[in-house]
Amino acid sequence: MKQGYSFADGAVAEFHTRLNNEQYELILSEADSVFAAEGKHDETVKFFQAIHRKLGYANKSDFVNINVNATTSGTFITVHYSTSFANGPAGETFTWIKRGNTPKLYSYNISSNALIVN
Repeated sequence: MKQGYSFADGAVAEFHTRLNNEQYELILSEADSVFAAEGKHDETVKFFQAIHRKLGYANKSDFVNINVNATTSGTFITVHYSTSFANGPAGETFTWIKRGNTPKLYSYNISSNALIVN
């Protein structure tokens, strides 16, 4: 758990840096193939663009909780963060999958009223 938290904290900070700098292709290129699957690429880039456009820059992120689940497909590390963006707060859920030594982004979910009203 401690190792998962340590990894996740750095990975979330890196994700936000890339989101802030509109480096969506870099996020996708380093994600797991499930996240960056064919047919979802353009949709995912538009999703990141909408987050950046509506919420603005990601600022401070506070860790909420973590769940680590080891399976035969790999180890899933799911973390929840409360993040303040320039235009409002959001709840974020990141899931990484670790196969071998390198965890990769497996799924991402964000919830914010600012996405709906702005």
